[in-house]
Amino acid sequence: LIYSNLLRYQGKETAQAYFTANKEALDKFRQIITEYEIDCDFEPMPNLIYELHDRKNILRELDALEAIGTKGIYIERPEGLPLTIKAGLVTTNQAQFHPLKFAREIAEIQTASMQLDDSTQTATSHEPNIPSQPNHISRIYEETKAIDVKRDGTGYAVTTINPYIKATGGSRTHTVYAKRIIIATHFPLKNFRGLYFM
Repeated sequence: LIYSNLLRYQGKETAQAYFTANKEALDKFRQIITEYEIDCDFEPMPNLIYELHDRKNILRELDALEAIGTKGIYIERPEGLPLTIKAGLVTTNQAQFHPLKFAREIAEIQTASMQLDDSTQTATSHEPNIPSQPNHISRIYEETKAIDVKRDGTGYAVTTINPYIKATGGSRTHTVYAKRIIIATHFPLKNFRGLYFM
């Protein structure tokens, strides 16, 4: 139950910002999928959260949604749910899609227009030269494990290693430079700003 906790511990402004960020993300996914005709089983649908024994948490979440300027639908007998619930909360204008289908197609789109010569296909390990690239064009490094991340001027330096390549006179490690990075791992690979907590 997200919004009641955000409202309680972080305040109304943060709860509203979280809601807006999620809405904008969904709109962006919808735009990309439509623009590039990505076949990833995208399907608009409502979201349901529910409690089996006590309705107070659902009511608290419902109040929180109203407090930040949106609304949910309180239910007790949802259609199609194969179990009995005490209370549920439906939010509309949500969606689902197949993440691997999306990732595969977006990777093909992102790399389709790249024409890299031998001098730019390999990440360097000495100078933080961040090449300018056209919008929506990216480099994808597969089978490449990030082992360290450090600030580098106004950007970041990510040290990587390919565990499948045996060192034969060359280095197995390289450095990829970027203005911004996203750590999308189950656990942070480095403890930035106390990401590991008790």
